[in-house]
Amino acid sequence: MKIIDRITTYVAAFGVLLSAVAFAISVDVGIGALAGAAIAIGDWLVTRFLGARILAAGDRGRTVLSLALVSKMGLVLGACALVLWTNRISPLGFMIGIGAMVLGTIVGGLHETLSSSTTTEGPAPSESK
Repeated sequence: MKIIDRITTYVAAFGVLLSAVAFAISVDVGIGALAGAAIAIGDWLVTRFLGARILAAGDRGRTVLSLALVSKMGLVLGACALVLWTNRISPLGFMIGIGAMVLGTIVGGLHETLSSSTTTEGPAPSESK
């Protein structure tokens, strides 16, 4: 499994897990966690898509796609602000749900690193010439 796929799986899994835990606290917190997890998963999927395109593009394409990535960050911040300013979503639940992206990227990256280090017998990429 490629690292990007593993991280995507972990982000989605943490979104579900954290939302379930939030529903154990209260329904309002659970709904807030679902909203946060939805934004986190959407943010990760768009970041993944744009990142792959940036790596495959030429110089001019990289500039345009990098601007799209920056714009995406602004849109995510705006969506978070809009959700929180409506006062219809629990800020605690939203914070719990949005944490799915952070936890998913950390744990997915660590899992990939630890699983590949135990199966790799050759020199690490930094050691090869």
